[in-house]
Amino acid sequence: MYDSGTGYGSSIINNELKPILSIKNGRNGSIEPIIVNGSISQVNLQFGGFEYFSVPDLEVFDPTGSGSGATLRALI
Repeated sequence: MYDSGTGYGSSIINNELKPILSIKNGRNGSIEPIIVNGSISQVNLQFGGFEYFSVPDLEVFDPTGSGSGATLRALI
């Protein structure tokens, strides 16, 4: 986690509006954000994927438009 951002998740208890995270090179990699108090605190690698020949560029996209400022950096 490079920067956790703000405004992710929800103020409703047990209702998390998770942003969509996409990986820009390689394929089929899957990560899941962990949101604490409206900020992404960390991400879990669900599946490593295939064809990664360098560190992937990670993009955070919130389809609701409420979250902003999060940046992720992959460490290999």
